[in-house]
Amino acid sequence: MSTNSAECMFAIDLINFVMECRKIDWKFHEYFLKNIQSTPFTPMIRNFVSDYLEYDETNIYFVFARMSKGSNVDSDMFQWIVEYLRTIIFTSVNTVSEAIRYCIVIAQFSLLAYQTGAHLAPYVALKEIQEAMKTFISDKEESSSIFWASLDSQVSKLRVIHTFYTPFCSHKTHPMSKNLPKLSITLKEQKRAVSVSTSPSTKTSTEG
Repeated sequence: MSTNSAECMFAIDLINFVMECRKIDWKFHEYFLKNIQSTPFTPMIRNFVSDYLEYDETNIYFVFARMSKGSNVDSDMFQWIVEYLRTIIFTSVNTVSEAIRYCIVIAQFSLLAYQTGAHLAPYVALKEIQEAMKTFISDKEESSSIFWASLDSQVSKLRVIHTFYTPFCSHKTHPMSKNLPKLSITLKEQKRAVSVSTSPSTKTSTEG
């Protein structure tokens, strides 16, 4: 994975910012950023993330809790959750606001999973955010450099327009809520199947 792209630097800084906000000791980002001098994660975007989490963090936690009900989320399961979120949310993303908020949800989910022992969750989220932004920019038929250069201006308008916007991840409004009970069962069944199919002699830990 290239760490020189603006999308990757944005993903790294977003995840690190979310971790720092909750005083989580995650230093893995330093490995990626040791040779990076600039980042598209500007103070304007940082403020947007802070404002959004202040307004919607409870909803994000609610969705995560529903999705992981009855199961401890390990790194493999978090990968599965991210793929599910991409299918039901990212495929409907059309605006800059929705794209940024999708990335915030993924970053916040990685924090919650990391706290339960999914040590690779931030790395999984990093790859997802990077690919999501690459896809979004490509679909807009816009160059990466132009998109990131103009993002501050776009975000400054979004902060005014969407201050009281009902979040697309709200459990009351998003169609995702209809799938949550079914998903919770699926997660438990998946974990049970893994434990049955893996013998004690071959079972290894994926967490570090």
